[in-house]
This record gives sequence, C-alpha cells and structure tokens, in this order.
Amino acid sequence: MRATIVNTNVASRSQALTLALLALLTLLALLLFLVGGCASTSKKETVARPTGTVAITMDPAVGVELTVDGRYRGLNTGPLKLTAGTHRLEFAKDGYFVHYEEVEVFAGKAVKVVVKLRKRPF
Repeated sequence: MRATIVNTNVASRSQALTLALLALLTLLALLLFLVGGCASTSKKETVARPTGTVAITMDPAVGVELTVDGRYRGLNTGPLKLTAGTHRLEFAKDGYFVHYEEVEVFAGKAVKVVVKLRKRPF
C-alpha cells in the first residue's frame, strides 16, 4: 500500500509542475502580446528638423553632378533644401577637376554658393 501512495505523490507533483509551467507560459505569452501590441500601435513621433535653402550657381551650368554629404543628388539640381548645419557639397563633371565646398546652413535662411569648375589639362 505504501508504494501506491508514493506513486500518487509523484503523479500529483508532476501534475502540479505541469500546471505551474503552463501558467507561466501563458503569462509570458500574454506579456509578449501586450508589449508587441503596444509597440505596433504606438505612433512614431518625428521631429521636424529646421531647414534652410542653398542656391547654387555653377560654371559650367550643364552636366555637373552634385553630391551632398556623400549622397548623390543628381545633375544640376535647383535650390537645395537642407537641414540646418554644416554640409559638404561635391561637384563633378567629366573633363574637370572635382570641386568641394563646405556650406553652413541656417534655419529659415538662404545661402548662395558660386562654383566655377577648372578644366583638366589633357
């Protein structure tokens, strides 16, 4: 009879551990759901950074590639809207030396940049 009692105790302990583990996993799943739900429904706040304008006059006026802070911006782009701060402009055209210009942009202000590229000797 004693052996039967031991087996019953082992079975009830096993059931208790299983229920405790199941409860813990349920709580963990609920927590992950709540945290995931909150993260996905929250709105990302974007802070508008102040900008200014850079007006560029180039010689030659056609076919000059412009790069701003290492990012290609295209050929002969018009006035640039850039965030306030210091920016590095790079002007390149086949047959000419690359020209670099550093410009300080202030919020709400316009800056003029005049660039005259020098021809490479052939």
